[in-house]
Amino acid sequence: PEAPESVLSDTELIFFNIFRAHGPLLRRQDIEKLCIERGVNRTTLGLYLTRLAILARFGVGIYGLRGATFPPGELDRLSTPRQGRYSDHGWNENAQPWAAVELSASALSSGVVQLPTGFRKQMKGGYLLKTEDGLTVGQLVISDQATWGLGPLFRRRGGEPGDILLLTFDLRQQEVTARLGDATVIPEPVNLAEEVLD
Repeated sequence: PEAPESVLSDTELIFFNIFRAHGPLLRRQDIEKLCIERGVNRTTLGLYLTRLAILARFGVGIYGLRGATFPPGELDRLSTPRQGRYSDHGWNENAQPWAAVELSASALSSGVVQLPTGFRKQMKGGYLLKTEDGLTVGQLVISDQATWGLGPLFRRRGGEPGDILLLTFDLRQQEVTARLGDATVIPEPVNLAEEVLD
């Protein structure tokens, strides 16, 4: 067979060498770390994983070279059971709707999160995405299936798996303010009926 260096593109060769050295199967977060060390752009990594002909997806978040062979149980060993992540929503003291979700590694790399289902249905649409200090970082889109457009926020402000993302909506301005942190960013429950009566 021909040498990989003579038939693969530079990007394909990076992935090929990573899987040859660390594979045959790797989790997405491990691939991301190894690729970034070799100069692959974080924002295009997801495209490479789905579009490069030499790569195949063997399980949720698990990839390898197409045609890779691996021992029985290897896929189970790498698969992490899905755990329920924190998510909640409500209204703040200014009668603004908010949603908070715990971030996963895949959400941080893709810029896509899953807000609570009922909340998504009520808040469908596009919003100007701002940071808590007023910087506009893009457009947040909420559909029935998902919420996306958070990539620019994560690239500017960072974030770690397990962080809480708080989104507070200003419906009059069609804006949403994003805040990252730990559980202390979650607003205290507010009973709007009591607020109106007061």
